[in-house]
Order: sequence, then structure tokens, then C-alpha cells
Amino acid sequence: MRNLSLCAPLLALAASLSAQDGGALYRQRCASCHDGGVGRAPQPAALKQMSPENVQFALISGAMTMQGYGLTQAEIRAVSQSVTGKVMAKEAFAKEAYCRDAGPPLDQALTQPRWNGWGVDASNQRFQPATMAQLSAGDVPRLKLKWAFGFPGDARAFAQPTVVGGRIFVGSAGRRVYSLNASTGCIYWVMEPDYAVRSAITIGQQDGRWTAYFGDQHANAYAVDAMTGNIYWKTRVNYHPMAVITGAPTLFEGRLYVPASSAEEVVGADANSAAASSAEAFRR
Repeated sequence: MRNLSLCAPLLALAASLSAQDGGALYRQRCASCHDGGVGRAPQPAALKQMSPENVQFALISGAMTMQGYGLTQAEIRAVSQSVTGKVMAKEAFAKEAYCRDAGPPLDQALTQPRWNGWGVDASNQRFQPATMAQLSAGDVPRLKLKWAFGFPGDARAFAQPTVVGGRIFVGSAGRRVYSLNASTGCIYWVMEPDYAVRSAITIGQQDGRWTAYFGDQHANAYAVDAMTGNIYWKTRVNYHPMAVITGAPTLFEGRLYVPASSAEEVVGADANSAAASSAEAFRR
């Protein structure tokens, strides 16, 4: 008969050894940047706020692929759990976080206050007419927090929110796009793209349906149903290995214009890395 009294100590020992291995890997591959060596790298306190799933993704196919190169799945799991101090477990939203109904149709979007995409309009003027803003200078000192929304497992929020039709559309570093009720912050839907979404989201009406357009950190452009989050299509707009999309797509006269950038400076510091070699081969 199995001695159950030994199970708990053995599990605790296994978890301890895993954390030790993860800590050693962190010191070997990550500490030189994350302990203050590189300003843009999240420091240990920020890493503790992340989910181990997000760290694991970064090491396997995200921004930290170079650091994760050559590690086994078990080692990646160990370092992900070690730096976050959490055990792997997919975050789930409580049912109370979701809106009780689908909300009003987006057809009223053109008559409501809105901030669509990065610069509001095709000219990127970033100006909100007084008739839309309904906010005077005298109102500003009286503003108070109405609600707040936390991105689970993320240590930063790097996408500009879009406000259209009483809804907020925003991407996250944790590979999620959210549609929220602008008045209450409840969730209408959550959609999971392949990579993190830093671009602002553009809402447009195409073929009689309201669509949300955005790009991810692997140069994929998306079109999803703005009411449900269901994906219409996805396409990669640039095949450079370090290509990213940080700018908001623009919909104009039936065409979608998608800007592309790159993160070559990330791998430029190590000319011998696999990612740098791949980028150089692409240029040739």
C-alpha cells in the first residue's frame, strides 16, 4: 500500500528543486538584463507580477526566444515559475467579470463620443471635438476614478485603448484582446491572438458588419467581429524574422493600411544569436 504521508514532502522537495534549477537558469541567461543591466527589461519585482504562462511564451516564441534557445521544456517551465513565483495555471475570469448581455449594437457608434484607432481620424489629428468630448476644462479637476481593469498576468499595459459605441477595445502584452463596457468595465469578449498586441485597434464597417482591425508583435494583421471577437481573417504582412506591428491599421475607402516595424535592435547586441543570423540571411 502506498505511503501517502510521504507524498506531500516529496512534492514540496520537487517544487523546491525546480525553483532552484529555475533560479540558476535565470542567473545564467536572464539576470544580466533583468537585474538592471538593460533599462527596458522588466526587473525582478515586475517579473513577479507576470504569469508563468506569459514568461514561458516569451522564451519559446516571443521576445526572449534568444534567451530560451537550447533550453528544454522542463527548464523553460522551471525558470518561468521561478521568476514569477507562481505555479503554471491558466488564468480564468470569474463569471461576474463578464457583461450580463451583449450590449447595444454598434450602429449608434457614429453619434457617440469615440476615440477610434491611434489618431481618431485618417489625418491622425488626435483632436476630439467639443460636441463629442462633452468635457470642459472646468470639469477636469472634478474627475474621479469610476472603474479599473487589470490585465491578468501582465506587468505592463502597452496598447492604446479604442473607444467606439460605448465599448473599449484594447490589446495586451499577455496575447489577449478585450472588449469592455466603457461605463462599467465588464467584459463583452476576450480574443486570443498568436502574439502580444501593442497596436491601437481600429473599428470600421465593412460589408455591412462592424470589424476590429489590429496587429500583433509578429507582424500578423487581424480582422475580428467587433461584437463577438470571432476572427474573420488573419494574415502576416511582413516576413522579416523580427517584424512587428506597433501602429494602428487604417481603414480607408475599403482598403486596410497596416504599418510594420521591427525589433532588430533586440538581437543586434548579440551578432552570434540564431535570431540575428536569421535576420541577416533575410536581408541578403
